[in-house]
Amino acid sequence: MYQKEIKQSNENIVFHSIYFTENSFSIPDLTKITNMTFPTIKRVINEFLEKDIIKEWTLSTGGVGRRAVRYKYNPDFCYSIGVSVDEEKIKFIMINTVGKILQSKTVETINEDFITFFEKNLKDFIVEIDPKHLSKVIGVGISIPGIYNKESHFLEFNNIDRYESSIIKELEKKIGLPIWVENEANMSILAEAIIGKHKVLTDFTVISINNKITCSTFHKFGNKSEDYFFKASRVHHMIVDYENKKESWRLYII
Repeated sequence: MYQKEIKQSNENIVFHSIYFTENSFSIPDLTKITNMTFPTIKRVINEFLEKDIIKEWTLSTGGVGRRAVRYKYNPDFCYSIGVSVDEEKIKFIMINTVGKILQSKTVETINEDFITFFEKNLKDFIVEIDPKHLSKVIGVGISIPGIYNKESHFLEFNNIDRYESSIIKELEKKIGLPIWVENEANMSILAEAIIGKHKVLTDFTVISINNKITCSTFHKFGNKSEDYFFKASRVHHMIVDYENKKESWRLYII
């Protein structure tokens, strides 16, 4: 088990090193960046080549003797489906690993059982995906405006209905893909921290304003890609029209 954890940790470190660069790289480059040995990097590179995570790019020039092979990250080695839910519409997208949108669709919500409506439209979107892309789809991420409470096993797709979290497992079986659900503020902050403008920051807060207000705080405490935590807060907001002078107050529940 310990060896397996070390192997996974090494792969995570190398992946993090190549994900954030558009330049080609060689094994010697990665040994300098990660402080890992040549054989360790070579093993990880071979694993990534098999999984199509990287591709051979060119042979490096200059120097004497055998030239080093250079590689480049392949952002299309897998795809994911993103779903944004609000009270008026549901947005579906399919993206590659750097957030490039390859397919999108928006449907207006109608007055019927939400879960039935959601399941039907998710299945329809999946059917519309090009088969060459669908074979590389690794899962579905769903952003919801309400709470997803993992301890109490419930989630809120809107401000009215609360559902048992077991419906997600049932939906996974029906579409044949893993599903990850999270509050919209947490989803936003992860996107900013990983591929957005704020990926260099260690602490920041994202506030999402639409027909409601949500916020989430992000903190990075180490150098590893998994060394972070985040937490959303529910923001209650009210406008008070007192003598034609609008005032507002907010109550933050952490």
